[in-house]
Amino acid sequence: MDPHLEDPELWPDLHISLITYIRDALQPVLQPRYRARMDLRLYVARSNRNIYPDVTVVHEDVAAYAPAGVAEPYIVTSPIERRREPYIEIIHSASGEVVTAIELLSPANKLEGEGRRQYLRKQDELLSSNVNLVEIDLLSSGARVTPELRNQAGKLVEYRYIICVNRADDGDRTRCETYPIVLSSVLPTFRIPLRSPDPDVTLDLRAILIHAYDTGGYTGMIDYTKPARAPMSVVEATWTLNLLREKGYPITT
Repeated sequence: MDPHLEDPELWPDLHISLITYIRDALQPVLQPRYRARMDLRLYVARSNRNIYPDVTVVHEDVAAYAPAGVAEPYIVTSPIERRREPYIEIIHSASGEVVTAIELLSPANKLEGEGRRQYLRKQDELLSSNVNLVEIDLLSSGARVTPELRNQAGKLVEYRYIICVNRADDGDRTRCETYPIVLSSVLPTFRIPLRSPDPDVTLDLRAILIHAYDTGGYTGMIDYTKPARAPMSVVEATWTLNLLREKGYPITT
């Protein structure tokens, strides 16, 4: 993963591309018994990006009723946005039942607000059903919606990104197959469950990202001589700078 792609200006385009290419990669290995389809989750949220003054002058007839010494309010409006979040469902072709849901997390899922609340409600619904849930988190910012990872000594496992696979046929929805990913590691090829006894299918996430990067033209959009806007630890920043120098970028800091 490239931390520069977490930039809020680039991520929405990348998010849609990744969802599309994941569906396209799965389609031939699923058919004819299953098929993958994209769907949209809709919600309404107040935007925190633009706050516009609505009233800047207090009319005399309003001020006349205000007690002496009481300040007049400064009225602003917070625009309402209708947002759409794409996700993937794997459908059983014969019955039309949803077998597996694949979520590529967005900033709205990880930051406080209606998008996160709605996502957590949907997550609870899926974990209470007979639908497999696959969550792919390629964003370092925001609160996790996936389980906390600890090693056998009880120490927190450090990672930047994560994939979680929760199987409906497992009988224990508290159990989750996790793929913690550090910045310097290669994105994995992992297994996506279907309906038992059908075997899993695999998804090469690295190949999907490379395809999305190449077709999205991000090379010309990203100035790699400047730090990524996404937060990085000292270890991550050092590794990134060394890699960029190896690639020939004129990094001086």
